[in-house]
Amino acid sequence: CTVTHVPGNGLRVAGAEFVDVAHNEVAYTSLKSYSGTHGLVITNTPDALEAEWPHRYRVRVVGNRVHHNYNEINSWSAKKTFVNEEIDEGKGISLQRNQDFKHGGRILLANNLVYWNGYSGLHSHESDNVHIVANTAYMNSFTQSVWYPKMNRTRAGGHHIGISIDGGRGHVIANNIVVVDGRLPEGYPISVGGGAMPTSEMVTLTGNLVYGPGGRRHVDRRVMDEGSHNIVGRSPLLGGVAPADSLAESSFSVPPES
Repeated sequence: CTVTHVPGNGLRVAGAEFVDVAHNEVAYTSLKSYSGTHGLVITNTPDALEAEWPHRYRVRVVGNRVHHNYNEINSWSAKKTFVNEEIDEGKGISLQRNQDFKHGGRILLANNLVYWNGYSGLHSHESDNVHIVANTAYMNSFTQSVWYPKMNRTRAGGHHIGISIDGGRGHVIANNIVVVDGRLPEGYPISVGGGAMPTSEMVTLTGNLVYGPGGRRHVDRRVMDEGSHNIVGRSPLLGGVAPADSLAESSFSVPPES
């Protein structure tokens, strides 16, 4: 299905297991949200039912095109005593608080195309056992790269602009293409933080290609290096990519020499 031009969440799965979210387009949602929401959200996934295979995926998010989901309003929650003066939310696909697993439950994000979202195209917040595999994340910094300059705002909000992990354990990030706006003063293609445990318990990275044109560092060396078959600083040569403010559809074609 296609979900577009709604003020809050475009598509949301809450408290459900054995769910496939596949081959949808979610675009231009969450613009008027005051609560800092995102395009496609998976939250509070249980694994109450025992599966034949203990590592069976409880939610699979596969083959979706998620783009141009961002916030135009500063987020606020009634549980907070402050308002952040910067726009720091508005991501593409966001997993939130998926830690209630008792039978080895997992979540899969695979073969999704996420681009020009406000912040991270693929984000995991306080979620466990998440596999992020074979996705393409392109320029997920619409807020800082396009919206702020358009509004003559200079201060930037969040630094999650590619694939990001904020807490949780047991993540696998493998075989993804991540392109970010290297002109930005902060943010990395793959970022990991928010947890008290060692990074090695939070995430395993392998086979990812990350690129950030613009002259700044491409990776956070505390999280990722060129080991484990990761490729750093080489362009994937993606073609058919429309400008950020264009309504034309991007094909993201890959030439043979890529």
